[in-house]
Amino acid sequence: MKTVVDGLTTVTNSWGKSAGDAQKIADQMFVAVKYGKVTFGEMASSMNIVGGLAPELGVSFREIGAATAVMTAQGVPQNKAMTQTAQAMVELIKPNEKMAELIKSTGIKSIKATIAQKGLAGTYELLRKQAEKNKTPLESIVGSTEALGFVLKSTGLNAEKYAIAMEQAENV
Repeated sequence: MKTVVDGLTTVTNSWGKSAGDAQKIADQMFVAVKYGKVTFGEMASSMNIVGGLAPELGVSFREIGAATAVMTAQGVPQNKAMTQTAQAMVELIKPNEKMAELIKSTGIKSIKATIAQKGLAGTYELLRKQAEKNKTPLESIVGSTEALGFVLKSTGLNAEKYAIAMEQAENV
């Protein structure tokens, strides 16, 4: 029970009302546990990695749950999955020169607004498509190895898995 309360309070304190009520948060955490390779305790203990950054950027708790499910199902340990997700956010907030050029060529005026509209993975999928148009693989533009882990597990060949995880988290 202590683990459940810890996870729920971390999410509630970080995301506030946008995460939903305690039941919705618990349900979304259980979806990640069901479809990923993670325990409720592991998820609860790693929320601090993304909890300060994700809500500020508009990355929903539902998307964090989807990232957890997809990434851990592919063998990424929970703490590493959250570190990779956090770095993917940082990569967009403080882009390297190539990423800044890609963002500009995509026509994105505000990363936060784009994430609010498309989600974190959707934003990277948009960037992936623009990079392909520019004949440059997105993998060569992402500056952080940790961020690249999130990008590879949530876009391209894995975009469908990610979309299914998002749908599962929405339907609880």
